[in-house]
Amino acid sequence: MITTLCSRTNTVRISPDSPFVIIGERINPTNRKKLAAALQALETHADNPNHPEFKEGYAYVQGEAVKQLEAGAHVLDVNVGFAGGDEALVMPIAVKAILEAVDVPLCMDSPSAAAVEAGLRVFNEMTGGKGLINSTTAERERAAKVLPIAKKYGAAVVALAHGESGIPVNVEERFEAAKTIVQQCADHGIPPEDILLDPLTLTVGADDRAGRVCLDTLRRVVTELGLNTTNGASNVAFGLPERKAINLTYLPMLIATGLTSAITNPLEPGIVAASKAADMLMGRDKSCLNWIKYQRARAKALAAAAAQA
Repeated sequence: MITTLCSRTNTVRISPDSPFVIIGERINPTNRKKLAAALQALETHADNPNHPEFKEGYAYVQGEAVKQLEAGAHVLDVNVGFAGGDEALVMPIAVKAILEAVDVPLCMDSPSAAAVEAGLRVFNEMTGGKGLINSTTAERERAAKVLPIAKKYGAAVVALAHGESGIPVNVEERFEAAKTIVQQCADHGIPPEDILLDPLTLTVGADDRAGRVCLDTLRRVVTELGLNTTNGASNVAFGLPERKAINLTYLPMLIATGLTSAITNPLEPGIVAASKAADMLMGRDKSCLNWIKYQRARAKALAAAAAQA
């Protein structure tokens, strides 16, 4: 099963036989004051794009997109939810800014159906492509808002293994939520290949079985439902020391279990390298060419940085 996303000229395929896909998470103002200020400027001066603060905010968002793509992201998540902000107003502005800077599929990330639709409308107008929505759940109310938008714009959806009563703590209930989502999508004319199932990673700092429950749910989703998958893998280390070491251990474990994409930070040292090494070791990098190309590009970049120092 192949999940296909595309922009103007860039097609990304997500499948067990394709290279691992990184969905860059950094266009998200949570705990990021400069980005929140940039997005607020876009809202404040939305009716005057020539205002210096609007231009500065616009350029800042574009810079975040460019840095992630250069670091190795294949898709970019777009979350414009700062405190008190009008997401339905800011989302299409941010999408336009990003697409003027990079040619890449986008993932509209918002609890606001209006914001998601506004972002997808601009994405489709500018690229004629296929985007992604983050996210839906097995909750009937959420599905009823999100899935018609996905169908209207031909988008794929990130689907969380989240039931009516919240995030299940055990594998069986998460798997049942996943099956419910597949049926909900079918009822709205959305095929399984347009679903990226997220088995949900919670922090092991609060529950020492959280990592294992996610892995076991992932295994069942892959083997029994055949879905492509994604995950916010860095959640596992929240609140713990040496988060980098935990993340760099956990991501390859997820990939080996069947994860085909992740919403993560491509600028975090080691994340892209770990995913490319996993591809190679999983037999998805013929003659190790992608690994060699990545290492050559990295060496070149390091040499250039050293020359400028």
